[in-house]
Amino acid sequence: MFLIKRKTKGAVKLLTSAIDTPSLKPYYKGIACIYRAYALMTGSAAFESALKDYARAGGFGKALGKSSLFNQLLCRGLLEMQGRRYDVALTRFVEAQKLIPRNREIVFYKSSAMVAGFLQRGNNAKHFLQAIKAEYDAGIRLQKNDHFLHFYRGIISLYCKDFVAALNDFDRSIRNDDEPNAKYHMYRGLAYACLSMFKEAMKDLSTSIRLKDDCLPAYHIRGKCAYLLGDNDLAFMDFQKLIELRPV
Repeated sequence: MFLIKRKTKGAVKLLTSAIDTPSLKPYYKGIACIYRAYALMTGSAAFESALKDYARAGGFGKALGKSSLFNQLLCRGLLEMQGRRYDVALTRFVEAQKLIPRNREIVFYKSSAMVAGFLQRGNNAKHFLQAIKAEYDAGIRLQKNDHFLHFYRGIISLYCKDFVAALNDFDRSIRNDDEPNAKYHMYRGLAYACLSMFKEAMKDLSTSIRLKDDCLPAYHIRGKCAYLLGDNDLAFMDFQKLIELRPV
């Protein structure tokens, strides 16, 4: 119940108590170790402790299922990311993706490891952006309506100055998300602005501000759009709001 409600600290405390109970059968201690590993991994990024629990579960005679093996590989990859061993991390994420190919988070982790690795080696920016975009292309082929994947591919397209492609992806993100998202509207507004579609941009940016009234980039971009459209009053108000939210 604690894990379902994302109360990981409470889950860790309860599971630790169960594991330390002498009368509890080893099999159930193994199950508790698996759940505690998940709580440690997701709640406090305690990847080393989580990996110890996954190993301990085997010692109690509880074999890891596909989801636990996936999470174990994810832990190893994230631990390598912390140590800035990005190529090794990428290898772990690739192994995890083979277990659960349709998991969307693994696309994000893989792309993060690729970006960090390219930057560490000083590779050409255009080359690594194309490589990252290919990762999101592959993810979207598996889950074509996933708003998360479309959003991040849209950001890559923005950096590549392919504003039409970015706009299309942000459209899909907004359409496919169950809840209004300030960030999605802000980025679609930016894509419209890059295409000199300032009225459309202002509609999205206003929506972003309505959903999140401290969204600094939305005020900044809307202020510029308002100025270019001759609405100096709104431009002044937006730039004044920027100063209030982030004083110099």
